[in-house]
Amino acid sequence: MTTNRHEPHPGIRRVFDYEHNVVFRMIRLVNLLSRNFQVVYEKDINLVVVDFRILMLIAAHPGISGSELARLSGHNQMTISNALRRLERAGRVRRETSQQDRRRAEIYLTAQGVALYNDLEPRGREMGARLRRSLTAAERRSLRRILGKLTAVIEAVELADRPAGRIPGGTTIRPGGRKNNPF
Repeated sequence: MTTNRHEPHPGIRRVFDYEHNVVFRMIRLVNLLSRNFQVVYEKDINLVVVDFRILMLIAAHPGISGSELARLSGHNQMTISNALRRLERAGRVRRETSQQDRRRAEIYLTAQGVALYNDLEPRGREMGARLRRSLTAAERRSLRRILGKLTAVIEAVELADRPAGRIPGGTTIRPGGRKNNPF
């Protein structure tokens, strides 16, 4: 028996409306951007998308810690640790113990990391420029405002769902009730 691809799978009570789901569409956009990167860079220079993002953040914040990278990138600590391990093995970053806090590792680009950054950054900037040119100034302002608002909502939901304790940066959090996902 052939299934009509436009009909829901038998047994499905409610079909996921991916065409109108904000989260799905944002993830799809990120995936489309990442796919282009993967084709060009993963095989040629052995650099995966997450490593590229981490490299860009380290270039902007020399001496950044792993927990700060996790906060800024939105990745979990394990993803950051794995990316840093790959980048270190490839000779692209180095870790140094902080002089102010011996428990903290500061992360820096190596000369090879700087050279790679200088090669990749203009390409990333050009992709960003292409996207910006497709929007009016008012649309760009609205998009920045909306993305900021959505980021704040997700961060608040994430904090509310964590058990009480400390998060990176020393902030104490308290458990909250489960929030409804607005998407």
